[in-house]
Amino acid sequence: MLAEVENRTGHHDAARDTFLVLLEEARRHKDRWLEAAVFNDLGNLEYEGGDMATADRYWEFAAAVFDSNRDVASALMTRTNRAQALRELHRI
Repeated sequence: MLAEVENRTGHHDAARDTFLVLLEEARRHKDRWLEAAVFNDLGNLEYEGGDMATADRYWEFAAAVFDSNRDVASALMTRTNRAQALRELHRI
C-alpha cells in the first residue's frame, strides 16, 4: 500500500525502492502471488515513467509467475500490458 501511495503522489524513486523491498519479502516468504503482483506493479511504475523496455521486462516476469500459479486472468492482464509496451517500442 505504501508503494502505491508513493507512486500516486509522484515519489517514484521511493515507490520503486519500496516495491523492491516488498519483492524481497515475497520471495523470502515464498509468496508467489505477491511476487507476481509486485513485478506487475513495478512494470506499471516504469511504464508510467516512460521506460517501456523495463516495464516489459517486469511484466514478462509477472506473467511467468502468474502462469506458474495457474492464475490465468492475471497472466492475461499482464500480457495485455506487455503488448502495449511492445507497441510503444515498435516491437509489434
